[in-house]
Amino acid sequence: MVNKRVWTDDDEIMLLEGYLEYFSDKGCSPLSDLDDFYKFMMDSLPGNATKSQLYEKIRRLKKKFRVNVEKGGPGFAKAHDSKVFDVSKRIWGDEGCEDGKRAKPKARVSSSLKFPAGVVELVKENLSLIGEGKAKQMDEKWKVLFENETLLRRKRIALLSEVENVEG
Repeated sequence: MVNKRVWTDDDEIMLLEGYLEYFSDKGCSPLSDLDDFYKFMMDSLPGNATKSQLYEKIRRLKKKFRVNVEKGGPGFAKAHDSKVFDVSKRIWGDEGCEDGKRAKPKARVSSSLKFPAGVVELVKENLSLIGEGKAKQMDEKWKVLFENETLLRRKRIALLSEVENVEG
């Protein structure tokens, strides 16, 4: 069987930006609760990425960033490498979110669903206005929806695995 690449260039950028979003929302490093970060990123991850692959990818991106800093920073031949460095700097650089400072957690509204531009931000800004009872009710609905999405994703992965086994 041919070893297929799990992470595309776009996936690397998405992963780093998801890292920043998680840190901003939760106020802590995604690596402090990898299970929660994996769930947070699940809808955006490549279909066959495992939790250990997610961890290893972050570890390699961080190592790559550290090596590039030691070399003196930017000067990349590919635009993608420059973008990865810039986003990584916002995480692991001197002024990055992982420089020992903690962000204040904020209300989380799933941004994995595709809403028209601005809707998620509007909900986040006005979340406190709906009342505690309604917020709990909506939270339960989000949990059920997330569980259904997780089940569907698992079925999709199982089907892809089955198709791959038939081809191989």
